[in-house]
Parts: sequence; structure tokens; C-alpha cells
Amino acid sequence: MYSGDGDGGIEGGEGGGGGGEGGADAGQGSGVRKPCTASSQCNDRNPYTEDACISGYCSNAPMTCSQAGGEICSQGDACPYEAVALADGMCCLGRCQPIAQDQCSSDAECDDGKENTMDTCTGTPKSCTHRLKACGEMGYAACGSGQECAAGFVQAADSAYCCPSSCYSLYESGCSTDADCASGNLLFVGACVSGYCRYTSTGLCGSGDDYCPEQCTPENDGDCT
Repeated sequence: MYSGDGDGGIEGGEGGGGGGEGGADAGQGSGVRKPCTASSQCNDRNPYTEDACISGYCSNAPMTCSQAGGEICSQGDACPYEAVALADGMCCLGRCQPIAQDQCSSDAECDDGKENTMDTCTGTPKSCTHRLKACGEMGYAACGSGQECAAGFVQAADSAYCCPSSCYSLYESGCSTDADCASGNLLFVGACVSGYCRYTSTGLCGSGDDYCPEQCTPENDGDCT
């Protein structure tokens, strides 16, 4: 009985020992320290670990972010590059950048006071844009070559000669001096430009120039409605 029990115990122990050896073999690829004689045997193909042979075993300790040449971003910053988990936290492999903040929250905040722009709050992050309107979008018409605008031209997306009022002839008759361009109409002043008379509005109140200056009223300017 004793001999049988003992043999069984020994055989069982050998079996257990065999299991232990199998576990050690499996452990080489699953976290068990790898024996080594030189650091070159410890390369784990991870560029962000420090591979070394220490006391006969491989060590593959994670680098710190500074060792990897990166930065740990603070609150309010973002990493526009690759980020990896290192010894001291998530590491940005580049320079952290401030998170861009919205510059506006509504179109009304973007109003630049100009009638010829479409002001919108758009994008991510939000910012103001000021798109030039087309002449027709403002309800105006573009003057043709050789024409002037009584109210003055407004820059538009499709024309530099967008007119809020009516267009009139820019050049009339030949001239040699400004005196040759006297029109006798107080609403226009003439000047001799390159041999032709050029007429522009004086801004005075009066009917007939298709223009109502700000200081005029329907009572003193028939072009005001």
C-alpha cells in the first residue's frame, strides 16, 4: 500500500512538473520574462519601449512622453498628430495645439454694416464670413460702358459698376477744358477727362438725377419717395 501510494504520488508529481514546464514554454510569448545575454535580443519591435537585457532577462519598459519626443496635452489643447499610451499618460507625437473656439454664434453677430455683403456665421469652429452679393441680389443693375451712377457705384460680386439708382451717360461731346463741360444743371458737375466731358452728381437736392441724397426729402427732391 505504501509503495503503491508513493509511486502514484511520484508519478503524479512528475505529471505536475510536466505541466509546469509546459506553462513556462507558453509564457515566453505571453508576458513571462525572456532570458537574454544582450540587449539586442530584447527588441520587441515597439519604437516606444526601452529594450534592455537586465540581470539576464529582457526588459521592455514604456518610454516617457518626453523620451519619445512628444507632449502630454493639457485641458483645452488637442493633438493633431498620432497619440500613444506611454509611461506617463497619452502622449501626442508632435506639438499640442489650442482647441479653436467659435468666434460667433449667430449671423447677426457678423453684420459688418455693408449692404453689399452677405454676413454669415458658419464653419467649425464658427467664424464670420462676408460674401459679396451679386448686383441683382441687391435689386440693383450694373451700368454699361460709358455710364455713371448718380448714387455712386457699389462693388458687387459680378460687377464693379453696380448702381443703386439710375445710370446716366458718362461721356458726352468733346472738350479741351472743364469749362467746355458746363451743363447749367446744378445737380451735375462736368469735368473734361481725356477729351470727353464726364458728369457726376453734386449731391444737391433736386429732381431729374434719379438720386435722392440723404439730406433730401420728397418736398425738395422729386427723386425721393
